[in-house]
Amino acid sequence: MFCNECGAKIASNVDSCDCLTGSYEGYLELGVFEFKCKEFDKANEYFEKAIKKNPIADMPWFNKALILEMQGETEEALKCYERAIELNPENPDTWINKGNMLAVSGKWDKALICYETAHEINPEDSGPLFNISMALSNLGNQKEALFCYDIAISINPYDYKSVCNNGVLLGNKFNKWEEALYYFDKALEINARDTISLINKAEALFELGKQNEALQYFDDAIKIEPDNAKTWVNKGVIFGKMDRHDEAIQCFDHALEINPNDAKCWSNKAFTLRKMGRFENAVQYYDRALEIEPDDEDIKADREDCLQDLSKNRNTDKR
Repeated sequence: MFCNECGAKIASNVDSCDCLTGSYEGYLELGVFEFKCKEFDKANEYFEKAIKKNPIADMPWFNKALILEMQGETEEALKCYERAIELNPENPDTWINKGNMLAVSGKWDKALICYETAHEINPEDSGPLFNISMALSNLGNQKEALFCYDIAISINPYDYKSVCNNGVLLGNKFNKWEEALYYFDKALEINARDTISLINKAEALFELGKQNEALQYFDDAIKIEPDNAKTWVNKGVIFGKMDRHDEAIQCFDHALEINPNDAKCWSNKAFTLRKMGRFENAVQYYDRALEIEPDDEDIKADREDCLQDLSKNRNTDKR
């Protein structure tokens, strides 16, 4: 049987479910349930009904934004987050989510404002500080980013994501790989199954000349998440740096089986083939990458360099 009020499936001996006979709370709860079941159209209908029942509540708008975000409707999702903020400017989660959407669009300056607002609302939460640090780093303020990570860790010493990212900055931006390794180890003490920390530790070990150890940590990450395409890509890049090109290609191929729409992986495969002297094949894979990311200037430049290599190679063959 089905509930007369909301249509949800119920036991045969009752006339209605626990949807609170069409109340705001009931519609919101049903919407969240359908969202968790990935029935997004049904979820959205319930959130619309919740809005009609309580036009000044922010959570239906928040949840509508989540649906739109998952459907790739960025602008509409932002409008829903903004509406939720108008109704309740004191919800830090809404500010964080809005900031994340702006960050994905590359609007890090606007994202930073959102993260800082979330931190002002709840200064005892390390989460917004993690996001602030990410924004500052992408805006080129690396020292400030490190400072914010340190504050986040002082608030929550078990915040392994901040611990790991602290190491990422120290290694990639300041070339302090020994210090970076300390933070990756510390992150793994907190969460031994965090594949991002494992991958970063592998890259730090490689930079410190410990190639075999580095490969072992990539293997450890793959055991935990065998379908994580980024891990395979990163392992392939390391193989490429070691001039183990065939093994690099195998890693890239495995990654592309998992995610064939990864432009960077196609580009990395092309770069490896170029190093192997297979210029025509490399151009084909650069073209494939540009089909996915047509505005990527780095891939365009690499393709042009490869075409020049191909032309030189042909001229050499003619002599």
